[in-house]
Formats: sequence, structure tokens, C-alpha cells
Amino acid sequence: TTVLEVDTSSNNVTIGGFTGGVQGQILYLIKTVTANSLVIEHNEGGGSQDIFFTESSDKTITNYGGVTLYCNGTSWFALDS
Repeated sequence: TTVLEVDTSSNNVTIGGFTGGVQGQILYLIKTVTANSLVIEHNEGGGSQDIFFTESSDKTITNYGGVTLYCNGTSWFALDS
């Protein structure tokens, strides 16, 4: 299990995917400040390990909060909304 804290105090942050995730890995992605936004792109297709949400759309976090992601070795899937 890994925690990635994202500090958006200076600007918006956009995440389109990850590399190096392994099957069974859980990632907690957490926005730690209220300023600006964290945008997590759904299926951005940039050659990385893409992220998929059940809503089939990008996820924007504007306050504190985050998402839990699961890697199947190829892609990441949100376990919550």
C-alpha cells in the first residue's frame, strides 16, 4: 500500500496515469490542501498505466479528499468515487 500526498497550494495538479504499478498494489491518492484543484484523468491514453473511474469521466477534487486506486498490473481502477 502506498500513499501519494498531493500539494496543490501553488497550482492545480493533473494526474493522467502512473508507471511501475504492480498487480495487487493499492494507492491512496490524497489532496492535502484546499487551494486549487486535483484533476485525475479517466483513461487518458498517454502510454502510461491509465486510471479508470466507474463514472467514465475525470475526477476533480477541490477540497480535502482523495481516492483509493487498485492496480491490476496494466491499469489503475478507482475503488471509491
